[in-house]
Amino acid sequence: MTVKAKVDAIDRFVRTLKSGGGLWDDIGSAAIMAGWTNLAGALTPLKGSAPANNGFLDSDLDPGIGLTGDGSSYVDTGRSVTADPQNDTHVASYCSATGGVSVASIPNTTAGATVLIHNANAIAGRLRNSAYTVGTLPSDRGFAAFSRSSSSGFTARASSDSEFLTATSSAYGSSGNLSVFNFLGASISSATLSYYSIGTATDLAAMDTAVSTLMEDLRAIDEAGFDRDALSYIRNVESADGAYLETEVKKAINRFFVGTKKDGTFSALKSSAILCGARTLAGALVPLVVDYGPEGWDGSINPSITQPVAYPDAGSYDFDTKTMSSTYSALTYQPQFAFVDATNIKVGRRYRIEGRLSGDTSSVSIVRLGSNTVPY
Repeated sequence: MTVKAKVDAIDRFVRTLKSGGGLWDDIGSAAIMAGWTNLAGALTPLKGSAPANNGFLDSDLDPGIGLTGDGSSYVDTGRSVTADPQNDTHVASYCSATGGVSVASIPNTTAGATVLIHNANAIAGRLRNSAYTVGTLPSDRGFAAFSRSSSSGFTARASSDSEFLTATSSAYGSSGNLSVFNFLGASISSATLSYYSIGTATDLAAMDTAVSTLMEDLRAIDEAGFDRDALSYIRNVESADGAYLETEVKKAINRFFVGTKKDGTFSALKSSAILCGARTLAGALVPLVVDYGPEGWDGSINPSITQPVAYPDAGSYDFDTKTMSSTYSALTYQPQFAFVDATNIKVGRRYRIEGRLSGDTSSVSIVRLGSNTVPY
């Protein structure tokens, strides 16, 4: 079932590329490195020449997120740097974890070199020009790409947005093939890459949508049937890490949730964290269980209302619909509705406020836990 689901996901991806807009035709060389359990599958070309492996082992591959650089291995795409017209070219990749060089020409120190760098601060690199160009869009995780259709500069894509980068005049310069993970022929990236493509200039926004959807589909396949709370925790860790977790780590987390719920120990946890499996300290410190404290207000009593002095009848509360309202809209004269005694709120504990705003929400000046002078 899992293999068929992944094949179906890739089939949908290819159909999307061929459905219009010329995306498929724009690709000269590409590989999907996520979704496979061995290098033979990961390095099977989606299109173009078969890439050549230089040093990677099957253990470097994760079926959910792709191939992870080890500081010495790289992939020769077999695509010549001069295969596409000088001012009609693109390079793209999808990074699942740890930024760094994804696609580069070797050597890339000459005029006209190509380098695509995933970077937490901003996308950077070169696309057939002599100097590095730095954009503004963070590109440490997800889809990143360059596309050139003029001699004056090229379009960069990252963080689901695009920007045009003015660059020095274009040139072929370098010779040889474009490589993945390789930088200057010596500095090797440790990024985890799920996809790359090289070819003529293309619609980067459309390519981003297609590739990102494929990667989400492939990750979701391995998460089918996961416990809902486990998935929520995994998403929170990935957000804190700024990277996707390895497939086996996610499976282990899910087994923990399922097992502890089955034997009844999960409900006994009030404060907990899994200190292994995450990639960063921030990820390791994501709480497994958050104790939000006792219910502060269950709707059974009316809140106390502090009315503005100038408008003593401005605020009202409808007990049946649990609705607060104010007849005065100026922010300087607003009623205050207190649902919980602030003295019962403890510093250092986590609390949750849930509700729905409607009507003229611009009149809502603040929602907080605490007293008038001491917010928590």
